Amino acid sequence: MNAGTKPFLITGAALLLVRGPGAGCSSPATDSGDSASPRAPDTESDTDTDADSDADSDADSDADSDADSDADSDADSDSDADADLSSCFSTRETDSAESSPTDDPGLYSGTYYVGIDPLSSTLKQDLHDLVSDCDYASYDSLWDAFQLSDARTDGTVWDIYSNEDFTFVEDQCGEYSAEGDCYNREHSWPRSWSNDDSSMKTDLLQIYPVDGWDNGKRGDLPYGIVDTPQWVTSNGSLTGTCQQGASTLEVFEPIDDYKGDIARTYFYVAVRFLGQDASWDSNEMVQGADILPQPEEMLRQWHADDPVSQKELERNDAVQGVQGNRNPFIDHPEWVSRIDDF
Repeated sequence: MNAGTKPFLITGAALLLVRGPGAGCSSPATDSGDSASPRAPDTESDTDTDADSDADSDADSDADSDADSDADSDADSDSDADADLSSCFSTRETDSAESSPTDDPGLYSGTYYVGIDPLSSTLKQDLHDLVSDCDYASYDSLWDAFQLSDARTDGTVWDIYSNEDFTFVEDQCGEYSAEGDCYNREHSWPRSWSNDDSSMKTDLLQIYPVDGWDNGKRGDLPYGIVDTPQWVTSNGSLTGTCQQGASTLEVFEPIDDYKGDIARTYFYVAVRFLGQDASWDSNEMVQGADILPQPEEMLRQWHADDPVSQKELERNDAVQGVQGNRNPFIDHPEWVSRIDDF
């Protein structure tokens, strides 16, 4: 998301809410759930998906006997399902002239990262220890938290999946049957992937208010690059399939303005839940809290192409006021390159 193109987020007027004392990310007491929050017919309400498609068949059939070694799909026993999905997690060409974030002092000037050495070989673990010191609010209180973290300057909901104008509280889902009916709580890292882990369920750093219908369309799809769109949201996000060889995968692709936001969210989750994912599921994008190599490469590119925006910085401030921790890769985008794998 290009910093100059998006409206400014609400000022940090009320960054309080329900942050309590205590060390360590404590899970909230279970609240009465959200039975009055049905999803669109397409699976659960908190998931993400992406589809990629760059099927470049530039086969130059020379009469060279060397051409055999250039064939992309060999009989190599090591490149099986992963290679089949490579186009799903490739990248689209964009007009962005942005390069990868450089080794700069970061975008945050506060004291939250005092004690963190970005040159340390244990940076990933050190950041895990830091961001795990937090207090999660209850699931129901996320509706109130959104008013601090995800409001546009005109007071409407900042929805990253659609261009709908939702009013806080009165447009909260609720029943819905079409795009534009109401907004819901989108777990960018789907709840089903973490087996509904209680901390993941309420971690505001990875939960966004989005159109309920679009939320249902996405379900628990991975993010990726869509070849064949099946659903297009009002802001141009896509649900559809990508194909590489004989493999077909359904994914969700956000618009370019929010691809970096999603990437940095995933890097945060991988660090925050490092070593705490024994019961989590695996799929085409992740294994537990680890991001698989091809999707990670795609997310790193999204991170580079869509630099941190003012929206993300303001949101990070607001979330710290609610649960006490921050996303390090928003404040220090240059730290992404210092971690070998997420």
